[in-house]
Amino acid sequence: MLAASSLGLGTCVIGSAVPALNTEEIKAELGIAQELTVIAPIIVGAPAGKTTPTARKEPEILFWK
Repeated sequence: MLAASSLGLGTCVIGSAVPALNTEEIKAELGIAQELTVIAPIIVGAPAGKTTPTARKEPEILFWK
């Protein structure tokens, strides 16, 4: 995703596609070996325009042992 961004491309993880992409039928159609497991499908494309950066919160330690 970082490499795509550096080339001016946009990306998005489509986690809801994981169950479908791990079926025998879809793997066969897409040429994915049956012994492989899809974990994080990512779409890549050219953005329609410039987007502004989103605000980020400061990191917060939730637990320390």
